[in-house]
Amino acid sequence: ADSGTSLLAVPTALYTTVQNTLGAILNEDGLYVFDCTQTNNLPVVSFNIAGTIFTLDSSNYVYEMEGNYGNILCVSAFEDASVNLWILGDVFIMKYYAIFDMGNNQVGFATAVSNSSNVQQVGGGALNLSPNLLGILIPVLFAFCRLWF
Repeated sequence: ADSGTSLLAVPTALYTTVQNTLGAILNEDGLYVFDCTQTNNLPVVSFNIAGTIFTLDSSNYVYEMEGNYGNILCVSAFEDASVNLWILGDVFIMKYYAIFDMGNNQVGFATAVSNSSNVQQVGGGALNLSPNLLGILIPVLFAFCRLWF
């Protein structure tokens, strides 16, 4: 996971295969796009990381942008990594909270909290979590990390 990468970077050798498998079509501007009327029918993408399955559906990996003619394009969030590795960027981190434990050289993931009445956004992108949520979240994160590593 990488918070400095916005999209999901795919190894160059797999990039076209991933786009084709998802049903994306390369448009005249060099973007892989989907038919916006069909995005609810796109496949779920699964990542198997150390035996745990993490899924992304089309609401996670398709984003809308305005085209050159004012039309709306549904664009694939998969990009060519230009190297032989995957980079799980913000698209992944928006769904799965990442814990970077540099002291132990490990990363843990948990389902991100979103649209919750227990979370209050404050300035600078910080979150205020209610004590009830913290009481639940902290033991779950520690248990997850123990199972993970």
